[in-house]
Amino acid sequence: MVSTINLTKGSSWKTILVLVISVLSLYSCKKEGRPDDVLSQQELADLMVEFYIAEGRIYALGLQRDSAMKLFLPFEQSVMKKKKVSDETLSRTYKYYLDHPLEFEKVYDVIIDTLSLRETRATSAPSPR
Repeated sequence: MVSTINLTKGSSWKTILVLVISVLSLYSCKKEGRPDDVLSQQELADLMVEFYIAEGRIYALGLQRDSAMKLFLPFEQSVMKKKKVSDETLSRTYKYYLDHPLEFEKVYDVIIDTLSLRETRATSAPSPR
């Protein structure tokens, strides 16, 4: 004999409702976390700081965009090689942080702080004679 649940009697539907809500709550509370193949916030910030500094130096040369890109791309590749970051890892990292804008905002906070500190140090350093 197979037993069935009678939803019209007493509290059995309430029990099912509580069970469903509990399962959904547990599922929604599951913490996703950053995948292992995605750079941490600090790693991404460090990489991007180097990219921005290089961009600034190239921009200061006053080159046309296509000429500037010819200078920047090899530099970008050398930085990624030095930091042992593949193109695929960088792509996955950008996608992850674009899907998690609050985390990406924290990355940019670190970038801005780092660049501001470097600018302050550079402008307050005594000039060579």
